[in-house]
Amino acid sequence: MKGIRFFDNGGVTFDRYTVIIDNDILTMSSNANCPDGVDQYSNTLKDEERYIPDKDEKEVTFESLSTSTKMAVLKRLMELTF
Repeated sequence: MKGIRFFDNGGVTFDRYTVIIDNDILTMSSNANCPDGVDQYSNTLKDEERYIPDKDEKEVTFESLSTSTKMAVLKRLMELTF
């Protein structure tokens, strides 16, 4: 696994978080693990591509994500592992 990065746009959009796992880009809301939340695949970066955050996005840590978003990220990681 190459790594995981998290970006937060501060709530500018409902899917405020961008999560990059390896080269897969996911968008998530602060209630990503709930039925009315957002937890969706967005795109895959090619090996030579680098993610460029939008002007409103700031890189954040896993600890700063909402509990629901943390749970959604962990679920995605388990899906990739098994």
